[in-house]
Amino acid sequence: MAKTGPAGPTIFQPPSGTEDNPPKYTFNNATTTRSGHSYEMDDTPNNERIRIQHRYGSYSEYQATGNLVHKIVGNGFEFIIQDKVVVVNGSCYVTINGDANMTVGGNAITNVQGNSKNITKGNAVLYCKGDMDITAEGSVDVKATDITLGAVDGVTVNTDLTVNGDILCNQSITAVGNLNAGMNVYGTLSLQTIGYLSVLGVAGVGGVITAGAAIAAGGIITAPVISTIAGISLGTHVHADPQGGVVGPPQSP
Repeated sequence: MAKTGPAGPTIFQPPSGTEDNPPKYTFNNATTTRSGHSYEMDDTPNNERIRIQHRYGSYSEYQATGNLVHKIVGNGFEFIIQDKVVVVNGSCYVTINGDANMTVGGNAITNVQGNSKNITKGNAVLYCKGDMDITAEGSVDVKATDITLGAVDGVTVNTDLTVNGDILCNQSITAVGNLNAGMNVYGTLSLQTIGYLSVLGVAGVGGVITAGAAIAAGGIITAPVISTIAGISLGTHVHADPQGGVVGPPQSP
């Protein structure tokens, strides 16, 4: 039995069939053994029930309403040699006050027709030994204090990438589409995009900056080599001089 409150469902033990309507004499056929086991066949009107109870308190009771109650005061075990099917037409509540472990020898499929929510108040680890696909027909929001992505062969984004802060890269940045940054873009090696490069702040790269379209920056563009099919629009740009100096745009006399 369960009641749903602000903190979630509260599980409680259903009442015994004898609390509101105790057995009546001559209607209840009860047998008690020497050690304390009991067996009841109760025909009390409006409280017909069957109860088998162990002397330590574990029992099974079939109540007048059709409910079936199992109570185990010790450990519980269930072994099924072949298949098992469980169908619950109403709600289902499972409360585990200790640890929980589930091992599936084959495949596992969870089909949720409504919404799904998973709350973990501690740490969480998701491990997949093979490939993993995450598909959402709507939006995907990921929020965290810090996010780290690591990949052996690189990270590929198959659409436009918009960053409201800085883009910091210790290797190369390559984009098939457009690259937009609300602040700055920094790369140790190269920065390449087939589309356009738009940066509101500074674009600084230790190697080559290549764009298939235009390059636009609100601040400084720094790179030994800058290549673009269209034009460059910026507040200031500098690149390395072969003699080690810095070369900027022509100055008016």
